[in-house]
Amino acid sequence: MQDSICSVRNAVRFVRSSPSRLAKFKDCVNFANLPSKGLVCLDVPSRWNSTYLMLEAALRFQAAFEKLEDDDRSYVEHFGELGPPSALNWLNANVFLKILKIFYDATMILSGTLHITANSAFHQLALILIELNTWCVADDSLLRGMTMEMKEKYDKYWGNVQNINPIIYFGVIFDPRYKIKFIEWAFEKMYSDDVLTRHDMYIRIKNMLSKLYSWYSMAYEQGKKSTQESSSQGSQSEHGGTVKSVLQGQRIGTLFHQDAQLWAPVKEVDAREIAVAARDCSRLLQVHKAREAKIEEFSILPLGAMAPRLCTVAPKTCFRAV
Repeated sequence: MQDSICSVRNAVRFVRSSPSRLAKFKDCVNFANLPSKGLVCLDVPSRWNSTYLMLEAALRFQAAFEKLEDDDRSYVEHFGELGPPSALNWLNANVFLKILKIFYDATMILSGTLHITANSAFHQLALILIELNTWCVADDSLLRGMTMEMKEKYDKYWGNVQNINPIIYFGVIFDPRYKIKFIEWAFEKMYSDDVLTRHDMYIRIKNMLSKLYSWYSMAYEQGKKSTQESSSQGSQSEHGGTVKSVLQGQRIGTLFHQDAQLWAPVKEVDAREIAVAARDCSRLLQVHKAREAKIEEFSILPLGAMAPRLCTVAPKTCFRAV
């Protein structure tokens, strides 16, 4: 695999080495009737994302490289005894590109800074595992051998729910498009051959979700209690100041004199009607208050789960070769 990547890299280096060679390559591109928007780019060997971009571009122009091999003698002599990329080299590069693509896409999504990433992380983990499981039983021996090693590393870091930050799961659960049913469905696809594992992981996630709700509920009640105490003290002092100012004859700026003209009764109302109206209003306010408190209490959960960035490492660091 390394020899195939080096062979493609040398082909790209030849094309990019001088304007005359690049012009000759463009002629081959036009002859092969390929879209010439965005030609090949040379990678940085220590950054695997640049290797992915190089292979992606080079494979689009494989026909142009083959045409260049037939028309330009200096292109063949550039490689010496090894020769330009062979059909096997291009095939191996295509296999490696297929593997790199899922990791490249996942890294770009998780390292985003201008959008929420908590609700999309689990999708990437599930996609990677499903692809690895498929490639582990592929007919291609090269693809199968590479993915089996990757599968071992995946199981080491992501195979146990206890080793994963729960925010990865909670971000999907609090997303109204998916909720917890999506976690259950995804586990069935990810661990189709292991019923016990997926059931155990699903139960653990539900338990962690219950603990998270209990913690937020307790924190919400404590915060509400302290807020009510402080607002009660403030309203008492404010009410006392207003009454005192009215009794002292200060008419301007007080609530009493501002709203006095609005208090003229439209009709005579007896005490019983006033009591019935007050009771109905009190009951209605209690119902709305209970609903608002419940909604407000639960709304804190998605905010806490969606807000954190899952990846605080610079994208360039993520792309460094290990």
